[in-house]
Amino acid sequence: MAPAPVQRESLSKTNLAGPSLKEPRRSEPVPRASAGTGSRGLRGSAVVHAGAENNVPPQHSKAAWQRTSPKATRQQRPATTSMAARSAMKASQASTRSTAALRDLTNIATQNVQRTGKTLKPSLSARTVMHSSQPLAAKETPASKPPSHSAMEIAVLADYAAPSPAQPEDLEPFCGDDGPEAQRASEYAHEIFELLFREEAAMQPKSSYMEAQPEITSKMRAILVDWLIEVHMKYRLRPEVLFLSVNLIDRYLSVAPPVSRKKLQLVGVAAMFVAAKFEEIDPPNVHNFVYITDNAYTKEEVLEAECSLLAALRFDLVTPTADQFLERLLRAHGCETRHCWLARYVLELSLIDFKLIRHRPSYIAAAAVLLSNEVLGQPTSWPPSLARCARYSEQALRPCVAELKVHLQNAPKSSFQAARKKFQSRDRYSAASLGLNGSA
Repeated sequence: MAPAPVQRESLSKTNLAGPSLKEPRRSEPVPRASAGTGSRGLRGSAVVHAGAENNVPPQHSKAAWQRTSPKATRQQRPATTSMAARSAMKASQASTRSTAALRDLTNIATQNVQRTGKTLKPSLSARTVMHSSQPLAAKETPASKPPSHSAMEIAVLADYAAPSPAQPEDLEPFCGDDGPEAQRASEYAHEIFELLFREEAAMQPKSSYMEAQPEITSKMRAILVDWLIEVHMKYRLRPEVLFLSVNLIDRYLSVAPPVSRKKLQLVGVAAMFVAAKFEEIDPPNVHNFVYITDNAYTKEEVLEAECSLLAALRFDLVTPTADQFLERLLRAHGCETRHCWLARYVLELSLIDFKLIRHRPSYIAAAAVLLSNEVLGQPTSWPPSLARCARYSEQALRPCVAELKVHLQNAPKSSFQAARKKFQSRDRYSAASLGLNGSA
C-alpha cells in the first residue's frame, strides 16, 4: 500500500520557530487587524493573533508599540475629573494649537527668532495699533521690483523688432470684443494682452541653445515638432497645447544639461503631457503618451522626465504663445473662417523652423496675419487699426513675412508634412491647399 502523499501547502507554509499560519488566497483580500483584540475579518471570522495556537496571550498595543490602547487611556483618567473641567481642558488645547498654527502662517512672534540667518521682528496686533499714541512709520517700499521671470536669458538680436508701446487709441474697443462668450473677458482683454506683451520677452528661449546640445541638431528638433503635430491632431487637443509644448521644449533645452538623441523624444512627450494637463479639461493620461511612442519609454521614464522638466523651468508654465496673439489679431481684423485657418496654418509651419525662435510670439503672429492677407488678396494687407493692435508696422514685419512665405511655398515638397496634412481637411477649409494667389 502506497504511503499517503505529503501536503505541499503544510510544508511550504510551516514555520520552524512557531505554529503554521495559512496565507489567504489571492482571490480573497487580506483581513485587516485593528489595534484592539478580537477584530473581525471580511467574512465574519475572527482574526487569530500570532501565538494563539500555543495558548500564548495576545500581545496588546502597549507591549508591541510602547503605547496604551484607547481603552487603557480611558482607564488612566482620574475619576474625579468633571465634564466641565475636561471641556475647559480641550478648549485650552485647541486655542494653543490654533495660536501656534496662526503664528506659523503669518510669521507672528513675540520675540526675535533666528531663521536661516534672518531676524523676524515682532508684529503689532490690531489692538496695539489702535491704542498706540505714536504714529506708525510708513512701510518701506523697494526701489525697484525684481523681475518675475529670471530663469531665462533674453537673446537680443540685431534684426529683432520689438513692439511699440501702447497708445491711447489701442484701448478703444474693436470688432469682436463684444462677443457673447464670457471666456473672452472683453472687459479685461486690453489689460491681459498688455501683460502678455510685457512678459513675452522674458519667457523666450535662447536662440543659440543648440551650441550647448552636442547630440541634437535643428533637423532633429524639426522631426520632433512634426511628430508632435501628428500627436496633437490624433488626440484632438487645443491649439494652445501645441504651441506651449514647443515653448517648453525649447526653454528646457536652453537650461538643461546636454540631452542625448535617444531622450529627445522623451522630452517632447513630457512637454506635451505637461501642456495638455495645463490647458485641457480632460487631457490624455500617461499611458496614452507611452502608447503613442510605441512603448519606447516606460511610464516611470515619462513621469521622471516630467518632474525634470518642471524643476528645470521652476514650474513657470504661464507663458505667452503665438496662438494667443493670433487669436487677438484675427478678432481685431474681423477675419472669416477660411482666413483664420490659413493664418493658423502659416503659424504652425513656423514651429518647425528653429531659426524663427529668435522672434517674439507677437511678432510671428502679426507676420502670419499679414501674409494671410496677401495670400487672400485683401485690399489692404496691413490696415492702420490692425497695426495699432499688433504694435508692429508693415516695414518691421517684412523680414519675417519673407521667411514665412518661403515655408508656405516649400510646404508641398517638404519632408515635414504633418501640418500640411492637418490643414488639408475639410473641417479646416482646406487651408493648406490655398496657393499664394488665394485659389485652391
